[in-house]
Parts: sequence; C-alpha cells; structure tokens
Amino acid sequence: MKFLFRLLLAFYDYVICAVGVCVFAGIFLSWSLVALILRPLLPVNIGRAIGRTYIMAGFRACLGCLSLSGRFHFDFSALGALRNEKSLIIACNHQ
Repeated sequence: MKFLFRLLLAFYDYVICAVGVCVFAGIFLSWSLVALILRPLLPVNIGRAIGRTYIMAGFRACLGCLSLSGRFHFDFSALGALRNEKSLIIACNHQ
C-alpha cells in the first residue's frame, strides 16, 4: 500500500510539473503576442514598464499555480527588497 501511495504521489508530482511548464509557456507566449502588437504603438519607457510589470505578474501567477498544488512552496520576501532596482540578473550558485 505504501508503494502504491508513493507511486501515485510521484505521478502527481510529474503532472504538476508538466502543468506548471504549460502554464508558464502559455502565459509568456501569449504575452509575446501582445507585446508584438504593442511595441510599435507605445513609447519605449512606457512599453518597458508595462512589459516588466506583466512579466513579473505572469511569473508570480505561474508560481502561485504551482503553490496551489501543495507540492511547491516559494518565499518571495527577499525579492521585495530588489523591487526598485533598475535591472538585475539573479542566478543560483550551486556548489
């Protein structure tokens, strides 16, 4: 019985990851189409601000969907301090 439970949990994890990838791709592919239309219509500064805001919201929505599964937990508290920075590259350092 324990083996069956672990097998079902592993299957659930794979399904959640696949759904997460599909949500991520859907959000950002749809934004690419919208951005393609808006680019010639908006000034550079306004377009950049709208683009960054949408990408931030889309990324948080994607992580929120993964959190709803109960298998993922994310802590955004450290990112709040970086909100007013101009441009950043955040990279993991795995050793």
